[in-house]
Amino acid sequence: MTSGPTTPEVPSAPEAPSAYRRHRVRHRHRKHPAPPFARAAVIALAAILVGIFAWRAVRFFLHRPVPRDPSLQSALDTSDAARRSDFWQHQILESIDAAVEESQLDNITGAEMDVDRATSLLEAARIEARTAAPEFFELAIAALDAALRPHSNSARLIEHVTLTRIELAQFHSSFTGAPGPTPAAVTGASLSPVPPSPEVKTAAEPLPPNSRAKDGHVMLQMPRSIAANHIFNPADAGGEWIDATPMPQRAEIFLPPATRLLVDNVRVRNLTIEGASQTLDGIHWGNVTFVGTRVRYESGEVDLHDVRFEHCTFGFTTDERGARLATAIALGQSSIVIN
Repeated sequence: MTSGPTTPEVPSAPEAPSAYRRHRVRHRHRKHPAPPFARAAVIALAAILVGIFAWRAVRFFLHRPVPRDPSLQSALDTSDAARRSDFWQHQILESIDAAVEESQLDNITGAEMDVDRATSLLEAARIEARTAAPEFFELAIAALDAALRPHSNSARLIEHVTLTRIELAQFHSSFTGAPGPTPAAVTGASLSPVPPSPEVKTAAEPLPPNSRAKDGHVMLQMPRSIAANHIFNPADAGGEWIDATPMPQRAEIFLPPATRLLVDNVRVRNLTIEGASQTLDGIHWGNVTFVGTRVRYESGEVDLHDVRFEHCTFGFTTDERGARLATAIALGQSSIVIN
């Protein structure tokens, strides 16, 4: 059987790639552009970094510390007290100066941290029984005023600065006058009541006119109230020195007027008062020395004339009135009237 001519076999062409494979091949070596939000984030980050570096440059090149009074600085550097304790005093002043810088740069939080550090250093100096020259307090108060000046309406900064003023007042009181209270009173340990000796009269009840205790000391075991338009003086107390140390530390020695106003004309004159607590509001105080007393001020009216605080602690309000009283005490002023 004869077959016809055979057709030569032609090799088949390779299979063409699919559309999906062609798409992958085209995009395999091509870089994908970043999404729009990523580009915006990079630009924003770069702008933030530039702003930070620019801000630091301004602080470094343009800012200058607030100059101190050269005469006060010279007095601080040359005084005996400053030479003995120069390092810690300058630590405190540098902390307050740093607060001035931060306040001027509108960094209120940084200023608060700096004055808080100064407060802690002052507390440590008080506990360590250090002393300081009057010029130190003048420099510190002037710097606190400068720190508050750019933001005098900031309640936060006012509170922090006032707390530093109060600690300055306590520090000034800690080395003023006679030796302070006993160690038990300082540490807060309870003191057992000491019964008065037969030679010492107790002012818990009204004392006869012109009666006197031995050496002018009168032991007080209960708070006293003073009537309006009355002057409480050594003749009423029975002596010039009222010893209230047997009373609880938080107990009031003289109950302040309920109104906390000076118009009640309650007056205390010519006494030394030791121990317990005393609220100053609403009373005219004249020629009075507080020794180891917890002194309170509740932002009412007060009149201090020739009043001294020795080894006292202070519980003052942190408003403008409390700041005024604390500043006066820190500067050693014995007379101030707040209406």
